[in-house]
Amino acid sequence: MKIPFGLTLAGLTLKGKDRKRAEAQYNLSGEELERELLSIDYDSEGLRETDEYKVKKLDIDRKYDKISQFDYDYELLNIKEKDELKRKLAQLLLLQQYKKIDELEYAKKYNDALGKPWVAIKTNYDESGDPDNLEIEVAYNDTFIENMRKKGLPGDTPDDVAEQWLKLFLIANLDEDDLKMIGGEGEDDDKPVVSKAKLNDKTTFIG
Repeated sequence: MKIPFGLTLAGLTLKGKDRKRAEAQYNLSGEELERELLSIDYDSEGLRETDEYKVKKLDIDRKYDKISQFDYDYELLNIKEKDELKRKLAQLLLLQQYKKIDELEYAKKYNDALGKPWVAIKTNYDESGDPDNLEIEVAYNDTFIENMRKKGLPGDTPDDVAEQWLKLFLIANLDEDDLKMIGGEGEDDDKPVVSKAKLNDKTTFIG
């Protein structure tokens, strides 16, 4: 029969935190013991605001599967990395490594964090199966749209702005036959796919 802790040598001789720790070790085990010991050692609001406490609590959460490995790594990063930009970039890398975001989304957000405009063009063309159809997609980040708006490119939505940029890009990089191929079905072959209208000294609207 286990005697009450108060009757043990530790219970009779120890005081303060030492007694609390000994009592916890006498009565508890496993996760319950670890959490109680942590509570005893960090017994004030100020102590529980320290990084040391947060990491130790996080370690217990992970050890007993209260959180996933991703959540552990993500929270640990938030605790340890104090530089805001470095933390944000590391968070994005972690999200990509754990496949929470794909490579495209990673590239968008990574460049946004750096304040850099980013745009990519993807083409889908099946020469043998559908030779008359060329699909073009534009992927962009928020900084790219902001940059284009500052330059005067029109558009009510980000997609509108990206579409106008794409038309400008195509005119600058494709010849006339390529541009006609991108036009819709039933269009007059002699009619230009796009037309240009001058808005100001720096901006041409393509429509």
